[in-house]
Amino acid sequence: MIKKLLLSLFAMLAGLVTLSCTPIVYEHDVFTTVYPLQYIVESIFANTELTVGLVPGVSSHNEAIDWSPKEIIAMGDADFLFYVGANFDTYIDNQVGQIFTNKNVELVKTENNLVEFIPGIVHSHDEEEDHDENPALSNTLGYDPHFWISPKRMITVAENIYIILLAKYPDLSETFATNYIALAENLNSLDTAYTNMISSSMKTIMTSTNLYSYLHEDYGLEFVPVSPGYHEETDQFTSAQKQAIVNEAIEHEITHIIFEREASSPFSTAVIASLVSLGYDVKKIEFVVMDSLHHKDIENNDNYVTLMYKNYEVIAIATNQLGD
Repeated sequence: MIKKLLLSLFAMLAGLVTLSCTPIVYEHDVFTTVYPLQYIVESIFANTELTVGLVPGVSSHNEAIDWSPKEIIAMGDADFLFYVGANFDTYIDNQVGQIFTNKNVELVKTENNLVEFIPGIVHSHDEEEDHDENPALSNTLGYDPHFWISPKRMITVAENIYIILLAKYPDLSETFATNYIALAENLNSLDTAYTNMISSSMKTIMTSTNLYSYLHEDYGLEFVPVSPGYHEETDQFTSAQKQAIVNEAIEHEITHIIFEREASSPFSTAVIASLVSLGYDVKKIEFVVMDSLHHKDIENNDNYVTLMYKNYEVIAIATNQLGD
């Protein structure tokens, strides 16, 4: 019995040693700063020996990252680094001179290069102003970096990345072409689904943040954000501000408020609490922004397309086209 226990213990220890000794992969042919760009490249690279990885240590809106020497060398030796721009991954622009100059890697900015970016939509909750169904665009928020929220924009980005990769790796043109056709079909089907779903409802939805401008621009989705920014940062708000949003929720017969997945949204939570206290059945549902994949996404074998279909269901619920 003791012998069996010792053998089991040794086996467990051996497993832990194996896990701890798993080498970290530094080198990739291509790096990206967000998962949706990675998804496009890895789809085109399928069935080849080429690899793509996320820039080490990335987090949205970081201004700087303290990379290790190995990480810097790996990025500098890569063929491409695709990044977003629009103040999303400023650590790239801020460190071009210091890290990326005179290196093999070619930096490719998505902003107004691979696809046209739009300014974020600024909504007013001022009750004294007339409510406009098509709020005017403003430069207050600058360009919206979250282009991948729109499958239509992803189609354009995928096409332009395909052209870039094809020029760099002409010997793989047949494989790339096959892979790109499959990728384009998936994205086009997704685009059609969003077009049909959003166009079939005129209902205005309410969201915790202002991440959905591309769905408004490309598909006509009408939304009212609780927080004016791309991510909810305000944990202090006045009673008047909260009441103005509660009034809008009642006016638009809101049944759900869309939160960013696993993000703290105290303002939106307070709005829901106020509506419930008034007798309205309003619930929280979550949208996956996916600038990076979570562990559970990887465990579930989810990718950009499958997660966007889950987001499709979230919007369908919020527009009362699908039950909870």
